[in-house]
Amino acid sequence: MSTAVTSDNSWAALARAVFNALLAHGTLSRATIAELTGLSRVTASGVVDQLIRRGFVKHVGALPSSTGGPSARAYALTSDSAYATGIAIDGYQIAIMTTSLSGDVVSRHVEPIDGDETVVPAVERAIGGQLAALDAPAAKLRQIVIGASGVVDPAARELSSRSTPRAGNRIWPPGCGNRW
Repeated sequence: MSTAVTSDNSWAALARAVFNALLAHGTLSRATIAELTGLSRVTASGVVDQLIRRGFVKHVGALPSSTGGPSARAYALTSDSAYATGIAIDGYQIAIMTTSLSGDVVSRHVEPIDGDETVVPAVERAIGGQLAALDAPAAKLRQIVIGASGVVDPAARELSSRSTPRAGNRIWPPGCGNRW
């Protein structure tokens, strides 16, 4: 599988190509990254260096040489450098799952929605619990995706659903405006 960069040579596109190669193939040398992405060895090496400085890639040892020459340094994604969280909300609880940078599920949790509590504090509590379980700062949480069974009534600011026995959960606390 090639992750070659063809027309967009922005740093983001180059980093994405290197990231995708490491994600798809695991531990790689700089030369193999260059080959898989279609980048020159110099460019691939520079992108790897930048990703190392930013904490997304790490040196993990050496790959054996197939020619008997010196071993190539091996690189892999630093999977705990960033997280993504998926949240499912229903009338009674919030189910939350967090994945590492490499896509591995690293934490799951179910947080009840208490009585007349609005959903936002329960979501904040669930996210805080996930970060605490991972011993990770909030800055490492790069993406949050929320799904809710039902329909949000923007005027009432409530979640409603025929399938949710406790329909009418307030999404936002009173007086919070549209910041949520």
